[in-house]
Amino acid sequence: KAIQKGIVKGEKTEISLPIGNTDRTFGTLLGAEITRKHPEGLPDDTITVNCSGSGGQSFGAFIPKGLTIRLTGDSNDYFGKGLSGGKLVLKAPENAKYDPQKNIIVSLTRNGYIKRVDDDTFSAQHRGGRGITGMKTTAGDIVRLIKHTKTHTDLLFFTTFGRVYRLRGYQIPDSGRIGKGVPAQNFLNLDKEEKVVSIVPCEDYPEDNYLFFVTVNGIVKRTSLKEFASIHSNGKIALGLREGDDLFDVKRTNGSSIISLASSNGKMCSFNESDVRAMGRTASGVTGMDLKDGSQIVGVTGSFEGDKILVLSTRGYGKISYAADTEVTLEDGTTRTYDGYRLTKRGAKGVTTMNLTPKNGKLIAVVAVNGDEDLLVVTQQGVVIRTPLSEVKVAGRNTQGVKIINIDDKSRVASIAIMPHSDETEDEEFEEEIAEEGETASEETPVTPDSVE
Repeated sequence: KAIQKGIVKGEKTEISLPIGNTDRTFGTLLGAEITRKHPEGLPDDTITVNCSGSGGQSFGAFIPKGLTIRLTGDSNDYFGKGLSGGKLVLKAPENAKYDPQKNIIVSLTRNGYIKRVDDDTFSAQHRGGRGITGMKTTAGDIVRLIKHTKTHTDLLFFTTFGRVYRLRGYQIPDSGRIGKGVPAQNFLNLDKEEKVVSIVPCEDYPEDNYLFFVTVNGIVKRTSLKEFASIHSNGKIALGLREGDDLFDVKRTNGSSIISLASSNGKMCSFNESDVRAMGRTASGVTGMDLKDGSQIVGVTGSFEGDKILVLSTRGYGKISYAADTEVTLEDGTTRTYDGYRLTKRGAKGVTTMNLTPKNGKLIAVVAVNGDEDLLVVTQQGVVIRTPLSEVKVAGRNTQGVKIINIDDKSRVASIAIMPHSDETEDEEFEEEIAEEGETASEETPVTPDSVE
């Protein structure tokens, strides 16, 4: 009766009622009554209905101007289909057992402890900052992997056994900024000696996209992403590994990318992805980079990630170089030509990507970027710094780079991640506080000799 009165007189009316998925047409029927009486609609929020429960399919379809429906609960496909001027508001109930979609950072240690935190946990600091504690680790453990993703995105976990497992982002517990996380074996059906070496976020599985596999010894393989659309809880075979080799990393590609492999001797080999034919899941692959000097792969990236190459050393030094030969006009009007990375065939030895010295350490990470993102650096002790890439120097290939994170003599960079730029920055007082916290974490966590590269 209240709604009927509001429709007839065009007066503001608000009611509340429970709803089930069998009542999904009520909004459309109510909207039809409003349109019959007021073909041009009503002023905004004239009729407001507060619902709680399950809206079902096509909830609120075609509702006209002047009708507002607020649903606390859930709804299915075609929510608000054909919306014709009305308003729909959907809100999760306070006791909901599912998480809303949000950006997160997932990290994993060498000993298999995994956790997630919201991506705004780490505000940006200026280049050369000391960072803050982002993950407590037990003695001898180090942070190995870090990925920026979303709570409702599939995460593919690739292991030393050449197998792949899958979780959704929200299934990984939020352990807080300094929590050490929980064992990955609690969620993945891993064998006793099986360890995760790569995490690939996937929101879809198109046939013309690929997973590009790279082993420590420079063997490469690519397989259609569609073959990984279905993964059971006990995992599935992702590639066949040769004796004495281990999986290093896996990247998602678009089928026409330029792939770049970096080795521990400071060189990088770039070649067309199409040089590696598509293979089945059980294939072992072909040679991607010549590593006869005894070096090993330390980085994998591609043109699908950006047109510049960011490199980082174990001592926290980094730089950005152009992927291809580039001529730049400087502020004084003069021009400078930067040498890019020569495109070769797969199996080449590569070209120098960083001048390595005792000062900057060994090469630890290589990734293609656009230059307007933020860089997240994690040390072996779990200290994290987030810094804008705009503060990282663009330099030639054969240079040492600049200090990106200020770490003590015993610490080393463990992992990096590229994230969307954030304008939030830490104030100086907070930076001093967290720097002291970071130093304490480093003192509490001894570094074993085999963990320092």
